[in-house]
Amino acid sequence: MQRNDGGDDESTVIAQVIADDDGGGVQSINHLRQCCVVVRVRGPEESTLRSNRSSSSLVSTFSHSFDGRTTFSCSGFIVNKEQGLILTSASIFTPFLKVRPSANGVANNSDDSLEMIKDTEIDIMCNYNKDIKHDDVATSNQLSIYKVAEERVYDPLKDWIPCRYQSMLPVHPSVIEIVDQIKSYFSVSTPRALSLVLLRATTPLVDPAVRAITFANTSVASRTGEKLTIIASPFGFISPTIFLNSVSSGILCNAIAARPYDHPSLFLTDARCLPGSEGAAVFDSHGHLVAVVTAPIRAKDDKIPFNLSPLIPSHTFITNLNLQGQIHMSSHTDQLVRNYKSSISSRIGSNSLVNSRLDQQKHSIVLVKFKDTWGSGVLISENGYILTNAHLLGPSIPSIHKSDISGAYPPSMYKNYSVDLRIDYSAMKGKETIKGHVWLQGNIEYISHTHLDIALLKIRDEDTTLFNHVDCNMLLNVKHGAEVSVLGYPLLPPTQNPPISVTNGIVSNIIFVEGMAVSYQTTAPVHSGNSGGGLFDHQGNFLGIVTCNAKQKNGSIITDLNFSIPVASLVHFFNYANGQDKHGLEVMRRTSTNKFLKALWKLQITSSPQPSTTTDGRGKKYSEFMEKMTKTPITQKEEIDQARLRSKL
Repeated sequence: MQRNDGGDDESTVIAQVIADDDGGGVQSINHLRQCCVVVRVRGPEESTLRSNRSSSSLVSTFSHSFDGRTTFSCSGFIVNKEQGLILTSASIFTPFLKVRPSANGVANNSDDSLEMIKDTEIDIMCNYNKDIKHDDVATSNQLSIYKVAEERVYDPLKDWIPCRYQSMLPVHPSVIEIVDQIKSYFSVSTPRALSLVLLRATTPLVDPAVRAITFANTSVASRTGEKLTIIASPFGFISPTIFLNSVSSGILCNAIAARPYDHPSLFLTDARCLPGSEGAAVFDSHGHLVAVVTAPIRAKDDKIPFNLSPLIPSHTFITNLNLQGQIHMSSHTDQLVRNYKSSISSRIGSNSLVNSRLDQQKHSIVLVKFKDTWGSGVLISENGYILTNAHLLGPSIPSIHKSDISGAYPPSMYKNYSVDLRIDYSAMKGKETIKGHVWLQGNIEYISHTHLDIALLKIRDEDTTLFNHVDCNMLLNVKHGAEVSVLGYPLLPPTQNPPISVTNGIVSNIIFVEGMAVSYQTTAPVHSGNSGGGLFDHQGNFLGIVTCNAKQKNGSIITDLNFSIPVASLVHFFNYANGQDKHGLEVMRRTSTNKFLKALWKLQITSSPQPSTTTDGRGKKYSEFMEKMTKTPITQKEEIDQARLRSKL
């Protein structure tokens, strides 16, 4: 990740020291790579064809077929060096598994009764940090079994270690519950493909550079925004020299629980996870394993990308791994097991320790639901005023949607509508340590008629509750390259009880008009439902309202090209909401549309025609390549019309 200040921020430089441990201390990235492996399985091609015909699972693991055999590869890591135990993804093994015949002849399809089919080979390659010599390359080419006319260079790394299938660790029931909840909206793998497999090396792992993983207490890493490092071997079996134990980094974007107050059982990250990364180890900032990369989630509409990668938290399988009875559990890992079995109330207490200003700002973000759409909002005053995007509301109000009024929309058009608002208890003053949320009703105070895509909501005065909120700091000097975070409620509709999401990026461009910032462009991934959410710097300062991203003319959404309204354009709303200017809202109602800014926000700025060519004088619009996204409806149906699942941005 890039840094704004050029300083020595250890959390953003993964090549430096990120961890410690043989109990606690400092490990380098190279130490973490020594815990990880690439896993390869080869078997009869007809098995994979039969599996593909009979299975609807989404398996994106990397594979290659040659001479009647199919090869798959994924990633894995060592859990016990002395016993040669490796943990990896089950996704590449499912085509080669069969049910073991039972003694009584009764079929048993449980995971305990599975075994590999005949003629299946499994092997791994560890991270030896081998210095490749020219002689190694020459020898590898001479020994190649492939006879081809053209000249090729074959991979000199061939220290594959044979393994045997030990057992399958079934996915935790809470993960299956989450998958069942989201499979109407997304394509997900079968529970078996989401499971893990334990392998045992048939020869000792004697190399002193090879080491076992250290498990972490996932309750520490379950906070969104946590820095993560992934060691994976995408496309690994093709060329270990190029791909073995590659490093990527990102943050924990979502921590999804099957039910309110449960432990999160599925993580989402923005770290790079290419095909073959399944089974990769995911480390926290201390170098401890907190999760495993699992099979990807895909949107059913391929023009709406789901570019966050799912992770299985370690606390969902560590108990089952311990029950194998073959793994020495360190005191650190024993503590993880005890923590996982502990009561929900103790978890709530540990998670209430909010350290950073950005963590605190998460509670200022509101889930906004209006008719069949949803998005996000930001609390801006202690008496319950909320800013969100006008496009979340206006198109669903017929009198506004069909209006040809040139000026402000009169309040009579929207005053009789109410908005559903999901507010965290911790957003309420005096209730900061209470977990959970409550649904409240809100009134629509203002819907913009101008280029400024803003609506103002007000929580109904049912009691004297006061709210924690973001501040309007006009003195912030936001610069190109500044690290930022987007907070909101994307992807999962309100019916699925979504957790708050955090994505990171940088400010890639700032547009100034008359010396004032009027638009921030950022690289932080933005998805359906992020509209109206907050843009923050990493000190927790509120920078603006997330408004839109773009999609290509063919309909493909560009999630990391997005735009936010800077706080400087929102000052009148803040002053009105906080009682500093009772005429602030009236000022916004009297504001007229700025033609240039309207074209800017519609991505319709026109390039100047070349003087030496014939032209109609219109130039070329950016919108011929890109356009704003449309609305995001929600539904109660089990199967939904995916054409309606487009982001209202």
